[in-house]
Amino acid sequence: MNYNVHPCATAPSLAANWNDPSWSIAETLEIKNFRPESSAHHPQTSARLLFNDAGLHGIFRARDRYVRCTRQNYFDDIWKDSCVEF
Repeated sequence: MNYNVHPCATAPSLAANWNDPSWSIAETLEIKNFRPESSAHHPQTSARLLFNDAGLHGIFRARDRYVRCTRQNYFDDIWKDSCVEF
């Protein structure tokens, strides 16, 4: 599998959503690989990546009807909540 990360002139806004025009030049990657110790629940998840001199920029879109978010502090075990990681 290959995924091309395209350059962008400016970093997308941190408040940008999936359909923001700043992400229109990015390819969409469907997440199909999961850690073996994860559960059998694998919601449809996509990602887009861009880069520029400031760094690598990414956005995720997860479609799930079961979302859990209980951790709220730095260094909490957020992996126990619903999450995607990069």
